[in-house]
Amino acid sequence: MLISRQCIRRTIRKFDEFHTVATKPGAGRPFKLTDRQKRTIKLQQLRDDTGSLNDLVQYAHTNLNLSISREIVSRILRNFDMISYIAPRKPRIIPMQRRKRIQWCYEHLSCAVKH
Repeated sequence: MLISRQCIRRTIRKFDEFHTVATKPGAGRPFKLTDRQKRTIKLQQLRDDTGSLNDLVQYAHTNLNLSISREIVSRILRNFDMISYIAPRKPRIIPMQRRKRIQWCYEHLSCAVKH
């Protein structure tokens, strides 16, 4: 196998400058988020586990001054072995409705099932 003189010169120059022939780290696009920001998003999810991905994206935008997508937030949580969800497009029941439903269940507890 024939190696060009230019390749040999570059390798020698690289070794003289960096004392190694290994490729320098840092090739590629740097990460948008630091490890600290990722942990902050994780802690926010732990504080409010009913929050959706959209809530976490909004939190990152307002408190961390980051513009990131739901996919990135989901990936961050998956790296911490956590799950996330997208909020359903329906209103949640309010505490009064919850109480009325439980009251209805207790009232109908003794009713027999009719076929």
